[in-house]
Amino acid sequence: MKNVIRAACLAIPLGLGVATSAQAECEERVEKVRDEIQRDRDKYTRESRVEANKHLMRANLPSLSPLQCTEQIAKARRALREGRQ
Repeated sequence: MKNVIRAACLAIPLGLGVATSAQAECEERVEKVRDEIQRDRDKYTRESRVEANKHLMRANLPSLSPLQCTEQIAKARRALREGRQ
């Protein structure tokens, strides 16, 4: 019984660390795309930048899984690609 409690006590902080790490990685990737939008602002239409920023805002939600974050970033990049001038 002690081993079960000990394992549970160790698993909780480790799980939180992984979630925090995944969220930090997602935020880093979102910032990279936002930097690209700022740097190459004249390459994209206003509408495509707005749409991409909507997806990036959704990607930064803490409740999203890493897969959902990746999907939102992909949608943002797709919006930018479709809105090239």
